[in-house]
Amino acid sequence: DTMFAVREVLAELLAKSGRSDAVRALVEAAMTGSRDLQMECLRQLEKHGHAGAVVGQFLPHLQSERNQLVRRAGYALGVLGGDEVVLPLIRALRTTHTFLVGGAGDGRINLRNGGLSAGQTKPKKVTQAKSNREVRSALVKLTGADFEYDEQQWLRWYARRATPPNLDLRRDE
Repeated sequence: DTMFAVREVLAELLAKSGRSDAVRALVEAAMTGSRDLQMECLRQLEKHGHAGAVVGQFLPHLQSERNQLVRRAGYALGVLGGDEVVLPLIRALRTTHTFLVGGAGDGRINLRNGGLSAGQTKPKKVTQAKSNREVRSALVKLTGADFEYDEQQWLRWYARRATPPNLDLRRDE
């Protein structure tokens, strides 16, 4: 569509400019825009050599209270990241998020003791663990390994990979 074509051109112009505020705007659009806009912004950041400079701007989002931001950051890091993002991605495979459910004005109608009342309940805090498929996909893409959402297995793999092999420094005589 025409509007997306305009956004595509703008994303390219921003990336080409190389200005830090323009690059930040592309990162912001990648985190909050449509999926198509996110992919275009990431493509332009990579194409114009900004990947290494912006990876650090996506990393804090892996610990966001909003699961959508965790997932978007995971996707972005899978496109732009390298070895330096593997450990933060492992730690973001499964995240826990708290949100409010219900509350005044929730539209519920209750029938009690023959009467009718509109729901004036207090909102409840609900905590939910989420498996982040974009984070897992990024890990698989960057490492070639796949331990699904098993953080402990990923961490063991990471430790083995990061540990230099045992070297025997003794000289034979």
